[in-house]
Amino acid sequence: MRKIKITDHEADQRLDRFLRKYLTRSSLGNIQKLIRKKVVRINDRRAEAAQVLRCGDVLTLRLSSETLETLQDSSAQKEEAQVQSHPLSIIFEDEELLVVHKPVGLLTHPAAAKQEDSLTTRVTSYLASYTSSIFTPACVNRLDRNTEGLVMFGKTPTMLRELNQAMRERRIHKFYYAVVEGAVPAPGAVRAYQKKDARSNRSVLVSAQASGARFVHTRYWPVEQKGGYTLCEVELCTGRTHQIRLACAHMGHPLVGDCKYGASPHKGFPYLLQARRITMDGREFIDTHGDLLRAWRHLS
Repeated sequence: MRKIKITDHEADQRLDRFLRKYLTRSSLGNIQKLIRKKVVRINDRRAEAAQVLRCGDVLTLRLSSETLETLQDSSAQKEEAQVQSHPLSIIFEDEELLVVHKPVGLLTHPAAAKQEDSLTTRVTSYLASYTSSIFTPACVNRLDRNTEGLVMFGKTPTMLRELNQAMRERRIHKFYYAVVEGAVPAPGAVRAYQKKDARSNRSVLVSAQASGARFVHTRYWPVEQKGGYTLCEVELCTGRTHQIRLACAHMGHPLVGDCKYGASPHKGFPYLLQARRITMDGREFIDTHGDLLRAWRHLS
């Protein structure tokens, strides 16, 4: 037997339509048959196929675990095992918002048409392991494969809309830790125009008149220096691909190990960049799971 509590974003739909999404291997006719046989109940009362679900309703499915497994997508049966093999580093979670740490080497999203490991698939598996929600969570900030740090997910449609709106209105402020070559003498900023150079597959800074150029604004503060390296805090005021990597290279201090943007090779990591801190409407989230500071301590 399984109980399902209907949430706000699952409400206002017919019972049989909801169960068609939940029991993905069952036909609509079979679902309506289960309802007629009183296998499905709402708030411990007999249910009707056309009954409209309300927020807070409790559905009871009088089916064995084995039967439920046969009626659900086979991938759903693997969720718990996948969560165990790929545990999440959770920074913050409530009913609507999830903030997690993405490690170096993991994609934020799976590549198109490929069933590969990614942070998004891990989050989807984690949430599916303990909730009946049919909403697919989505993130509002993406990190490159070799950048670690904070990624925010909306667990409900309402929160996802709020996060996207906050991003558009620049109420979400993103701060990174970056380890760069050389001694950065003072705080500063890079304001320029950026575009993708298709021939070299790199981002470049260009004049404002260049076709396809987009404005970028990056601020930085040196935090600590040692051995010809500087640990900087960097604020991403706009969000373009490779913006921080390009800005650091532009000011003559590329990320340590970032050969693509002019740094010398460094054994052990591609470059050192961490989405360290996010603020939003008075709330602050700090990544305490990253490896960057550990690498900084051992850098010489």
